Amino acid sequence: MPLQHDYRPTKWEDVRGNKTTVSALRTAIEREAKYRPHVFLITGEAGLGKTTLARLIRDTLKCDEMNYRIIEPGAGGVEMVRELKRTVRLKPMGKCPVRIWHIEECHRLTSGAQEDLLTLLEEPPDHAYFTFATTELGKLKTAFLRRCHVCELKPLLDKEQSDLLSKIWNELFENADEFPEGLEDVLLLNSMGSPGLMLKLLDEVIDLDMDAMATEIEQKAAEQSEAIYLCRALIKKDPWKDIAKIIAGLKQEPESIRRVVLGYAQSVLLKGNNAQAAMVLMSFRAPLYDIGKPGLTLACYESIA
Repeated sequence: MPLQHDYRPTKWEDVRGNKTTVSALRTAIEREAKYRPHVFLITGEAGLGKTTLARLIRDTLKCDEMNYRIIEPGAGGVEMVRELKRTVRLKPMGKCPVRIWHIEECHRLTSGAQEDLLTLLEEPPDHAYFTFATTELGKLKTAFLRRCHVCELKPLLDKEQSDLLSKIWNELFENADEFPEGLEDVLLLNSMGSPGLMLKLLDEVIDLDMDAMATEIEQKAAEQSEAIYLCRALIKKDPWKDIAKIIAGLKQEPESIRRVVLGYAQSVLLKGNNAQAAMVLMSFRAPLYDIGKPGLTLACYESIA
C-alpha cells in the first residue's frame, strides 16, 4: 500500500497538527446523541486529512460499510440532492445505529443544489449524518455553512511534518541514520505542510539513491500542483513574461493557488532571511474569492515589482 495509506491515522490521538480544530471536532462527535451535530464540513487543501477525519467520524459513530456512502456531486449535484431526499429517512441496514453520507468536493454543488439541501440539513432524521469535504470553502453559501459544524484544516508546521517524517523513516529503516538533512528540507518545502503530499512524494522516490531523491522530489511536487511552478518563479523573481506565461496556463482556482503560494513562501521565510519570500507573503494577503484571476495576476506582479 502507498505510504499515505499505510500511515493514515486510525485514532484521534494519531492525527498530526490542527490540535485545537481536531479536538473540537472530536468533542462534538463524542457528545450524547441528542446534543451531537449531524452535519460536518471539513475544509482544507489536498492532503491535510479531510478524508481521515471523515473516517474517524464514521468509526466513532460505529457506522459500518453498508451504511456509509461516499458521493461526488455530478452535474452540479442536482441528482444527488434528489437521491438524498428519497433515501435519507430509510432506517440503517442491520444493527448499525446510523447512516452516513460523505460528500466529496461539495463546492461543486450549484447554488440551487445547496439551497435544496438546507431543509434536510436543518432537521435530518436522528439516524442520518453528513460529512462534507471541500478545498473551496468560499464557493459555499452562508446559509449552507450555518447548518454545518465547520472544521478548517491548516497546513502543518515544519516541526510537525519533520516529526512525522522522522517517525516513518525510522519505522521503514530501523538501522538507518537520521533522515538526510538536506533531503528533508527539500521534502518539507515542496509538500507545503501537507502530510498526504509529503508521504506521496516520499513513496515515489524511496527506492532511489540519495543523490537522485532531491531532484526527483522537486519534479514530482511540480507535477502534483501546477502552482508550484508559480511559487518557485515568484521566489526567484523570474522575468514577468515568464511568470505571466505560468499564470495564463493555471487551471486551479485562484484562491487555492493563493494558499499554496502563501504556504510555500512561509516555508522559505522560516528557513532563513529571505526578503522576496516576505514580499510574496505581503502581496498575497488578501483572499481571491471575489476578484479571482485578475487579483492573482496583480498579486504576482506586485510581489516582483
